[in-house]
Amino acid sequence: MVGLRALVAGTCLAALGAARAQISQETTLESYFTSSRVHQGLYHYLSWGETNVRLSPNVKATVSGLSLGGHNSYDEACVTLEDKGRILRLGRFKTAFGFSTWSDQFYNGFNHIPLERIAPLNATLGLTRDDTGAELTFGGPDLQVQTALVDVSPEPTQIVPKRPDHASLRLQTNRGDLILGGDFLADLAHGAEVYGLDARWTAPRLVMRGELMAGTGSSAAAWGYYIDAMYRIPKLSRTQAVFRTEGLQYGQDNDATPNEPITLLHTVGIRQVVSPNLAVNLNYGWGSGADNRYVTGNGLIGWTLRMMFQLHF
Repeated sequence: MVGLRALVAGTCLAALGAARAQISQETTLESYFTSSRVHQGLYHYLSWGETNVRLSPNVKATVSGLSLGGHNSYDEACVTLEDKGRILRLGRFKTAFGFSTWSDQFYNGFNHIPLERIAPLNATLGLTRDDTGAELTFGGPDLQVQTALVDVSPEPTQIVPKRPDHASLRLQTNRGDLILGGDFLADLAHGAEVYGLDARWTAPRLVMRGELMAGTGSSAAAWGYYIDAMYRIPKLSRTQAVFRTEGLQYGQDNDATPNEPITLLHTVGIRQVVSPNLAVNLNYGWGSGADNRYVTGNGLIGWTLRMMFQLHF
């Protein structure tokens, strides 16, 4: 709990400083507890805190921290500059690539991040990470462009990039209830690449989304996908039923090594918002194909439970 106390203290100090300066600020603190075949009882999975300080109508500073497995680190620490629809982020942040924000990963009814976002899609590069560098967003609903030059391997407390060695490009278009996106990430030093496609369709009670990601490179190349369905139950505004199907497959390292069997995982569940400060997910998972250490290590086969405590001020 030392990491949690440090996280709480840091976000509270940031909020206090903003209040003294009479600058607009918002702070969120969260703790996640899980239970599964691997972690019986309630296991403290992680704690997270974020403070957003609005320095002016066009300038926002964001600092968020993560305490996971006894290790503390920044999540994001960046400045956002906005001007006439253009957005520039500088510092440490999650580079836009598919559904990459904290909300996309954790504010849903699933107790795990999709396999293709956890696995290295080429060499050691995965999609769930923090980067340091610069990212520019421009355009509009018909075509939004996000491009970045980043260092993908920062230290836990690093904000300024040491060696920007990856470039990314995301194109997104909005067609009514349907949002389509395409992504590209290039390792400028070693020539490896990651490609992605994603889609999100929203109806009054139903949200469906999916991603297809593939990596290229001399070793450990992989591809994966997932499709989510999230349905708000009528007359139960705080209850959501969810379903996910996903797959992950590693390719060949050379001409003599065949593709590995695909890992398939399916998940059904319920998300219940108990109060404004407490949400509970109950999932059941089953799978087939190749074993996966992320699946077995987190007990995703069978029943899993997650509780999220949240505080805003």
